[in-house]
Amino acid sequence: MTSTETDDAVRRCTAITDYRKRLLQHKELHSRVCAVRDNLRGAKKEFGKIKDDLKSPQSVGQIIGDVLRPLDNERCK
Repeated sequence: MTSTETDDAVRRCTAITDYRKRLLQHKELHSRVCAVRDNLRGAKKEFGKIKDDLKSPQSVGQIIGDVLRPLDNERCK
């Protein structure tokens, strides 16, 4: 083997090693992104539920107010 062939082989091995490291890094980052996306989905679902739970008493209060308003008007007469 000549020195250029040896240099090429060393560079090739270095490139392959670097590629494997980057590939492993990519897999780790991908799994972290998937986990964060799952957490986001859960948080959005929970937020929607809380939002609906908060709307419920407001609408019930509005219904009660609509019923009591005519009663108050009749009582005041």
